[in-house]
Amino acid sequence: MVGFEHMEVDGQRIKANASYSRSKNLKSLNKDYEKIKRGLQRLLDREVSEQAREKRDQRAAKLEKKLKQLDEFRKHLETLEDPEKRVNMTDFDSPMMTLKGGMAGPSYNHQSAVDERYGVTTAVQTSQHGDHGDDLLEITDAAKANGGSGHAVVSADCAFCNYDMLERIEQRSEAFYVPDKLFEKSREDKETKRRFGLEDFACNERGEYHCPAGHLTRYIAVCAGPKDQPLARYRGTGCDDCELKPKCTKAAVRDLNVDSREPYRRKMREKLHTDEGREIYMKRQAIVERSHGDDQHNRKWRQHHLRGLEKATAEFALIRAVSNVARFIRFKPTEFLALQPT
Repeated sequence: MVGFEHMEVDGQRIKANASYSRSKNLKSLNKDYEKIKRGLQRLLDREVSEQAREKRDQRAAKLEKKLKQLDEFRKHLETLEDPEKRVNMTDFDSPMMTLKGGMAGPSYNHQSAVDERYGVTTAVQTSQHGDHGDDLLEITDAAKANGGSGHAVVSADCAFCNYDMLERIEQRSEAFYVPDKLFEKSREDKETKRRFGLEDFACNERGEYHCPAGHLTRYIAVCAGPKDQPLARYRGTGCDDCELKPKCTKAAVRDLNVDSREPYRRKMREKLHTDEGREIYMKRQAIVERSHGDDQHNRKWRQHHLRGLEKATAEFALIRAVSNVARFIRFKPTEFLALQPT
């Protein structure tokens, strides 16, 4: 049931079994701690009758227990390098993520690799961060190990694309179709664009860049970029009298910083612009995202039942395994029944 021709990869964020209000950083925790401490002191200072004293003591015991929990959690937060990082008191492993609709909450990101032929899931993995280029290569290798063979074509959305991934796939046997985050902007008409980006500067065979107005930019030098990656700096010419300058820069002259791995991104864009590339990438939504829609809307799996990264990972693996069994029954019922013990 696995064709090994085209595999689609995508991630879905599922809310953890924890409340947003229980996610705190050091500042918010200290604020809550002081608030409860003041409330406890007022409660103990209050004059009450003999009949109400028992209820007051019970309430005070609950507040003292809460203060103890907050104090223990504060020690955990103090060990973190980032004081602004929010950690959930119910599920320590669940990071804050933005879910569909723009709402944020403690969640896990689950990625699936799905084969095109019957929609069989060939590999899964769970992460505590958003989709990343390293994740794409890891799940591709996992699918190859599970199936005993690699896929000819692998497609994924722009969240998995970065310069490092684009460089590394040059050494791999699979044909990857992964747009970058500015791919759609690169297809926009220059006449209607509000701002010009790097994608609007044409690069010739000699590696020279022409601005949208057709002026040749001047090479300046190589400087260090993020993670010490070399960036080639170019400076615009003819900017003074250029009619397109308001859409290009607010400075006197347009500066252009180009990553040394930019040719890999241009190569990927050219591949996606072809008829074959568009056809391959259009299939991705109908295959892998359909599985996630089945999870959340048909099976009503929109929130975890278990807590902790290890259990959340197992829960997702079980969901995908059940989905595969459903496909066996649907498409190969005779073969599936033959496997059942008599």
